[in-house]
Parts: sequence; structure tokens; C-alpha cells
Amino acid sequence: MFRRVLGPSRRRLGQRRRPPIAALGVALPGLAVAVAVLVTLAAQTAPLETLRDRLFDLAMAQAPAAAKLDLPIVVVIDRQSLALIGPWPWPRDRLAALIGAIAAAEPEVIGIDILLEGADQSSPAALARQLATYLPDAGLAARAARLPDGDAALAKALRAAPSVLGLALDPTRKRAVPRLAPILARPPIRLDGAWQAQGLIAPHATLAAAAEGLGVLSLPGDGDATVRRVPLVLRAGDVLAPGLALEVLRVSRGGAPVLLDGPAARLRLSGGAIPFDATAMLRLIPLSEAQMRRATVSAAALLAGAPEARTRLAGAVVFLGAAAPELGGLRPGPGDRLLPAILLQAGAYAQLDAGLWPTRPGWAGWAEPLAVFLASLLAALAAWRLTPLAGALCSAAAASLWTAGALAAALMQLRLLDPIAPACAAIATFVLSAIWVATAVRRQAGRIRLAFEQHLAPDVVQRLADAPDRLRLAGERREVTALFSDIEGFTAMTERAAPEALIALLDRYFDGMAQIIVAHGGMIDKIVGDAIHAFFNLPFDKIDHQQAAFDCACAMADLAQQLVADDEARALGLGRTRIGIETGPVIAGNVGGVRKLDYTAHGPAVNAAARLEAANKILGTTILVGPGAAAGIASAALMPLGPVPIRGFAKPLSLFTPWPAGMDRAAYAAWKTALIASDHDGLEALAARQPWAPQLAKIAAALR
Repeated sequence: MFRRVLGPSRRRLGQRRRPPIAALGVALPGLAVAVAVLVTLAAQTAPLETLRDRLFDLAMAQAPAAAKLDLPIVVVIDRQSLALIGPWPWPRDRLAALIGAIAAAEPEVIGIDILLEGADQSSPAALARQLATYLPDAGLAARAARLPDGDAALAKALRAAPSVLGLALDPTRKRAVPRLAPILARPPIRLDGAWQAQGLIAPHATLAAAAEGLGVLSLPGDGDATVRRVPLVLRAGDVLAPGLALEVLRVSRGGAPVLLDGPAARLRLSGGAIPFDATAMLRLIPLSEAQMRRATVSAAALLAGAPEARTRLAGAVVFLGAAAPELGGLRPGPGDRLLPAILLQAGAYAQLDAGLWPTRPGWAGWAEPLAVFLASLLAALAAWRLTPLAGALCSAAAASLWTAGALAAALMQLRLLDPIAPACAAIATFVLSAIWVATAVRRQAGRIRLAFEQHLAPDVVQRLADAPDRLRLAGERREVTALFSDIEGFTAMTERAAPEALIALLDRYFDGMAQIIVAHGGMIDKIVGDAIHAFFNLPFDKIDHQQAAFDCACAMADLAQQLVADDEARALGLGRTRIGIETGPVIAGNVGGVRKLDYTAHGPAVNAAARLEAANKILGTTILVGPGAAAGIASAALMPLGPVPIRGFAKPLSLFTPWPAGMDRAAYAAWKTALIASDHDGLEALAARQPWAPQLAKIAAALR
């Protein structure tokens, strides 16, 4: 605030500064680049990736290709099945009966989303084998071989039709696994983003030997736990293993080995090639409720012998898995739905079989950052060159156009382009650039104002704006009340105080004093060191300007007394504030020459106010009022001090000060009588009385 009162610092002659608006032509491109970099980095964070994936889900769910997707038959173990067969886990002979019923319909292949780890534990043969371990009896072991065996029954059912069993990832240790279908590789192969684990959890060896293939069942969740990707190939230690959907596809196409063609970034198998990236995952297209309902067959219907159920399975690819919530096979799928994992696997198979795989174009890696940069640059240009509304509409249109185009690519062609980052870059850059431009415009307006304040004080500038015809800058003679204040012992305080603490205290002091002066209608002329120079009745006429100046001085003294009592000020040794007030004719106007103009006043009253402020130190007073100012102040408020010699004036001046608090009417009369009679002994005797004696003792001694 006070830097504005004092005006801007002088510049060296010849020094030039770029106009702030013109400087934006250089600064805004830099801002656009910075925003583009930040948005590109932010686009890789989990919240934006999740938002981007949700937008892709919405777009692909409406894709024409998605509506034509033909799912394989999915046999689900639902609540009806549990009610018919019993609670899970089922004995393997019952599971064998279900798979046997599926195989009897002569499907093309059966993909089973059930991990069959370990040997059967509940069949008669399994129980007999367990007893044989506790009762060593060769006859018991031999009889166990002739009893019904769940693993044998299940293996027989698996051989009745080509089947694929499930594997699980073991994140902690390597395990011995049955032989997997070979995955051949043509280097260079980049699978650094593929899902990895230490080992695999395999089905029981008897069951694995009966199956045509083994595929991994595990499904990864994204940052929001939604399963949007199904692994095609996974790495388990040193082994490459296929996902369940890919393995079912391989078996259905004749069982030829899978080839990873690194140079072409294609996964080749009989009947076609599938593109893959470093993650080796397939992005899922959201399925509709109608599609899932058409593909689903309840295991209970098959076991009950429903003929239409068996008819649907004939010659079809069949997936078998759990759908009942209590079996724990539900996963969050695209579209914020809980779906059976078997349906996600079936959807992945259907996409692979139909050749529908959402992919990112090869040029997306450089096109998206370029779009982010161009969007930022255009938004910055719009903020600089257009009106705020036009710039906002232009930036919003560009952001919407890119987002709509990216979503249309996902909808029509299953090509995944980032719909968020360029749009965010355009919006963020426009907002920041608009703020920057507005700030620059405001600063330029402020500089224009400061240019006028080099000629006029800020208060004068405001009044001139309100009534410019009332101000005469060339100079005029007018009556003015001058108020000068100073802090006692300030020089000594600056020598012992820490700079930071001193500046903080002065900020509080000047802020409070300035508010008081402005509130009483005064104009702050300047602040010099610890001194404040203020004028009343300048530059415009003010009624009762002497009384306003006196009231202002009393309020300033009260504030100074409060600050002196403050712990921080006491620690720094803040002294009391001395104030001098005098009224008289002055010459007011612009002075200072061409380089530095200042609207101020000069005259005896100004000099007298400065001398009176200094005389407070001798008299022990806080406020001294000269005879010119006293003429316009209520006499009851002033205690006369009589003629007092003041340095710089040929004759003594009749001075006044506010009456001390607690002084009654009798004391007033006694003081005036003694003062008129020049009875210095009487003045000192009067000053010795309580409670106001300490305020008068020094005054009386100084007047002697």
C-alpha cells in the first residue's frame, strides 16, 4: 500500500521495458508447451486412465461390430444348478456327469473355467486310498482301484470331447506343470508389459493328460478393479502360457502351435493372425445383456435332460464356469457390471474368432502428443487474440471436436485414441492463458495508473477521476491543515532489531495509521522513514478540516499506544508516536520537474507541523496543536500550554495538547489560572496531583 503512496521507483534514463501485452506473444507459447507436457504426464496417471477406459467402454458398447458379436455357448453353474446338485464344491463324479452331458451333445470344444487342482478327495476310491495310508493293506489298495473314482470319471468325460482346462498363476514359487501347447517365437519379441508370475498352478495330472489344452484362467483388473483385458499370452517364470480364450481358439482350429511373430507384432495361429503389443492382452468389447442371455445355458437344464439345451451345444464352442454369486466367480466388467468370469472369457474368444480386437493405431504414439501441443497452442492463441467468450467457445469447440472424433473412432473402427488429453490441454491452456492475459491487462492498467501517480498522489487520482474539473494542478494558494507524525527512538530501534521483525512491525504500524488518516478524510502526502506527512483540506475543500485532523491525531495516538503495549513491539523497543498539527495558507500543486512530479504543499504551516512534532519530545506530550489549527477545534478538547518557543520561529507559539484523561473541571480552571499568571510553581504543584499528574509533570517543568 505504501509503495503505491510513494509512487514507483525511478528508472534509469534510457531503460526500456517490453509492454506486458506484447510480452504475452513470447510467454504464451511457453505456457502452452508447459501445459502440454504436464497434461501428457497427467494422462498416464490412474484417474485419467480410468476415465479414458470408461469412455472407451461407452463408445465400444454402441459399436455396430459389438452388436454383431456372436458368443459361444456358455454353460453356467448358477443357483438353479446348486439347488439341483448341491453346494459347491461338487464331487468330481458330479462334475464329470455335467461335462459328460455337454460332450454327449458333440460340441466342437469345451473350455472349462474351473481350477481342478489336486486329486479327488470325496469319491469311494479316494477315501479307500486315504484309508490305505493309515492301514497298510495291499488288499485295501487293490480294492480302491476297483471302486468308483472321481478323477477317472472326470478324465473319461474330458476325453469324450476336445476340452481345455484352466491354469492359475502362482505369484510366489515355481511349480512343475504338465506339458503346455508350444508357443513358438520369431524374435525380437517384446512382452515387457505382459502379465508375469513365478509359476503356474495346474490341474491334477490325470485330468491334464485327458485335456486337449491348458489355458490360464486369471484375469487382471485395471486401476478401478474392472476387468477390461484378457491375457492372450502370459509369462510364468521361463515359460510362456496361453490364456484360456486363446487356447480354446487354438484347439477349435485344429491344435496347431501358436507363433509369436515379433517383427510383424502378430500372434499367428491356424486361420488367421491377431495383433499384439507388449502387454499381450486383448481389450474386451462390452457385451449387452441380450447377448449374454442368448449365449447362456444353465447347467441344471443340461443335467435335467432338456432337449433344447443339448441341441444348442451341438457343434458349438462351449465354455463352462460358475455364475452363482456365492461361488466367487463374479468380476467387475466393462460398464460397471458384475459378470461371471466365464462370460468374460467367452467374450474374448468371440472377439478373437470374429477378428474384432480394439487396438491403438501405430501412429497414436506421436499423434496424441502432437495433438496435445497443438491444442494448447491454439487455446493460448485464442485467449490472446479473441474476446473471452469467443476464445472460450473456440477452445471448447476444439476440445469437443477431438473428443468426439476419438470416441467415433472407437465406435466405428475400434481404434483407441486418447479422447481426454488434447481436450484437457485445450481447456487448461485457455483457462491459464485467459487468467494470464487478464492479469497482464490489469497490470498494464495499473502501470498506466502509476504513471499518473508519478504526478499525483493515489488519493488525488481517485478524486480527480470523480471530479477532474475541481483540481488545479498548476498551483493554488489554499488553507491546509498539516499533520506530521514520527516514532520516538526509531533510529535506535533499527540498530538492534532484526530486519524481518522490524519490517513486519512497520507494516502493521503504517497500515493502521494510513487507514485512520484515510477514514478521517486526510491525504497521505508521503511516508519518509518512520514519519508520516498528511494534509487535510487538500486537494479538495473539506469542512472542519482542523477538527478532522485533531480527531485523526487522537485515533493515531490510541493505535500507537496499543502497538507499544504489544509483546512483539515491546520486544523491539517501539517508542511512542509524536504528532504535530498546524493550519495555515500553503501553495499546493505539482512540483518536481518533468522526471518526477509530486502533488504536495509548501508553506509555514507545513514547517510548523514538523516543528511541533519534534517539540513533543521536549514537552513530554504526544500531540501538539498550533494556534492556527486550534482555532478550528472545539476548545473544550484542548489544554492550553501558553506561548512556547519553537525552533525556526521568531516568536513563541501558543500551543495546545489534548486534556489528560481523568482531569476534572476544577483542575481545568486551576491550570488555566496558573498558566495565565505564569505561576510555574502552581503549575508544578497542580501537576503533582493524581491521577493525571504523570502526564503533566514534564509539561510543567518544560514550561518553567
